Amino acid sequence: MYAANLMDSDRDLLCKALRFLMGSDGVLATEEWQFLDASARVLGLDPALYREAEVKSALLSQMRLISGEAAKRILLMELVNMAHADGEYNDQERNAVLEMATFMGISSDILGHVEHWVESGIQHATEGQHLFLIGG
Repeated sequence: MYAANLMDSDRDLLCKALRFLMGSDGVLATEEWQFLDASARVLGLDPALYREAEVKSALLSQMRLISGEAAKRILLMELVNMAHADGEYNDQERNAVLEMATFMGISSDILGHVEHWVESGIQHATEGQHLFLIGG
């Protein structure tokens, strides 16, 4: 998990952003809760701290304070990953990710590259699962 390289304050912000994104499409899927809980644990944070969504304006203003370009891109990658957790990256989630990217100063071109990279990774992992099931 690339997010393990984030500073502590950015780790907390990532979990807040993940929780905010979860509600963007009006559905709090089990897979999204599992993704948030696992992410928080890997980052050394208590998942219980992220049960309630952050107020949008507060979250977006905090996103401007992320420490460095690499941290911003890592956060964005994790957001796109989580948006795919329930098997669907829908327009509401995409718009929420775009809005957060904009507040971090990430261009739509960079966001497109991140989305493609994440989607390619998901496809690659899925193909691997099929390969090993077929070959097993």
